[in-house]
Amino acid sequence: MIYRTNEYLGYPDRISVPAGETVRFQLSSKRPNVKVEVLRLRCGDVDVNGPGFKYEVMTSNVDGEHACLDQPIRPGSNAIVEHDGALAPTGGHWCFGAYVCPTRIADNAKAVMGNWCEASGRGYALELDEEGCPVLVLGQSTGASARFTLDVKLRQRVWAFVSVAIDLVRRSATLSLIVPANGVQPTVAHAKSFALPLALALDSGLPFLIAAHHLNGEQQYASHFDGKIEAPRIFSRPLEAEALRVFDCQPRTGATEAGLVAFWDFADGISTLSVKDLSPNGLHGSLRQLPRRGVTGFHWSGSVHDWRLSPREYAAIHFHSDDIYDCGWQTTCALDVPADWRSGVYALRLTPGGNDPEANCESYVTFFVTPGRKSRRADFVIVASVATYLAYANSALRLYQVHFETLMEHVLWLPQDDVFMQENPEIGQSTYDCHVDGSGRA
Repeated sequence: MIYRTNEYLGYPDRISVPAGETVRFQLSSKRPNVKVEVLRLRCGDVDVNGPGFKYEVMTSNVDGEHACLDQPIRPGSNAIVEHDGALAPTGGHWCFGAYVCPTRIADNAKAVMGNWCEASGRGYALELDEEGCPVLVLGQSTGASARFTLDVKLRQRVWAFVSVAIDLVRRSATLSLIVPANGVQPTVAHAKSFALPLALALDSGLPFLIAAHHLNGEQQYASHFDGKIEAPRIFSRPLEAEALRVFDCQPRTGATEAGLVAFWDFADGISTLSVKDLSPNGLHGSLRQLPRRGVTGFHWSGSVHDWRLSPREYAAIHFHSDDIYDCGWQTTCALDVPADWRSGVYALRLTPGGNDPEANCESYVTFFVTPGRKSRRADFVIVASVATYLAYANSALRLYQVHFETLMEHVLWLPQDDVFMQENPEIGQSTYDCHVDGSGRA
């Protein structure tokens, strides 16, 4: 009986590959070695009353043992902006802020924007603490951080504008929160000023981040924001919080705004993984772990329900601390699919290496082989419902559906795969499940 099916985890770099081309596999295990063989699957019905598990063992270039790394999964989405020092505070003033709509305030701080690095204690960031209060984090040359808090809590699922104005000449900073009028309630504004320490270290030497901060200098991130962020902006001249909030960057030929460092318009490129800076500096960024775009933003009127008809009303990005798109693992092996392989469903069978096989330990990584350039076309075509497979992948419905046992007419039982998913939520869930903030997965 095979019950240890998660000793090895893995995925292909593409789910289907034409015969004659290459597909790469990213594998992970706490075991140092893995034995790999390729199967052509004929029947996957393992029911005792069914046909049984049927397959053909194929000969390939990846057959045999391979070294295997224990590769972590690091969920959480954010935007990354490379800037060559342009987004490190210089001169006398530095003002920055963004519209935010937190959808989960709990457990730990949630970063809004900045280049702060935990490991080095350098950089700066605007965050929300575990109570939902705005916090300014500044690095110091000693490696310790200076933290300044505005004791006003943001409300979940309510838009607000949070900002910081730093005066490096007078060595002061002002932290502001504005909840704009919504047609029912008037505008509410809060602000608090702080004296700054002398030995500041505001340049971490790392990329600028939106919705996270740096854990270290090795492309690892922390304090992922759960919620929507819209229109982050930075100025290198003094601005009142309300003036910074109402600034609307509309690119005009030959016209520039004094002191404008960056203005990221999330309404531009909604169907892409890029975030565009409308300032003359062109500090464009990229998105990591596929946060949700085209979501209702601060300017949403409720009258338009298609972002393509009014991008400005959908100019927010919904970030999640548990977004996962690509683990980014190193390649363990690359299969050169022979040109004469028949199309069909294939899988890597992964078992422990060594001379002492373990019959109860086995994992599979499935992929499809499609006809190659030289393949003879068959008279019969099968379309694999990959979209359905992926939509239901890692489904946890049985655990969260209140009436599951009634619907299925049997007591809930959990296979080892379900137990593994509960113990390792970082692998993600299906589109029928929810993120940690309660919003649906996409």
